[in-house]
Amino acid sequence: MSIDFEKIHTPKTLSHVFELQPLADTLAAKPLSAAACKLIDMPKNEFLDTEEEINAIEAALYILSVKFDTLPKEERPNDRDKVRLVGGSYGDFTAAERAQWITRNRGPTIEQLISRVEPPFHAQSIDLMYKDVAAMIDERLAKVLPKDARDAKTQR
Repeated sequence: MSIDFEKIHTPKTLSHVFELQPLADTLAAKPLSAAACKLIDMPKNEFLDTEEEINAIEAALYILSVKFDTLPKEERPNDRDKVRLVGGSYGDFTAAERAQWITRNRGPTIEQLISRVEPPFHAQSIDLMYKDVAAMIDERLAKVLPKDARDAKTQR
């Protein structure tokens, strides 16, 4: 059976079958727009004349979901605190070790997408996109991860 990528709006260059069911359910409920797929699939040497911010956000969420889903199990953050928090110590983890998977990964992902749009987005728009992507991916990953380390240990 062949997959019609245009019909289900999956990027041709980043098609993925999700292992984590909550991520799969989220994308099944609200598939990517054709514009977000186009932004992901664009060759690095091509640029769009203009683009809606929502398409860059949607594309970034998809890419981050794929990145999280493809992490080896031992490298994947296994509770919400390791995905979100900054600073201080937490159990056996230093701030750098738990230094927010989201923060480490959203910047390069968003930059990769918005650098393909000319004229560039305004700084205020970029700042809002960073905040929106962080909040939305946090919401997605909250469905996958236990609330704290104690819950993570009981799920193993």
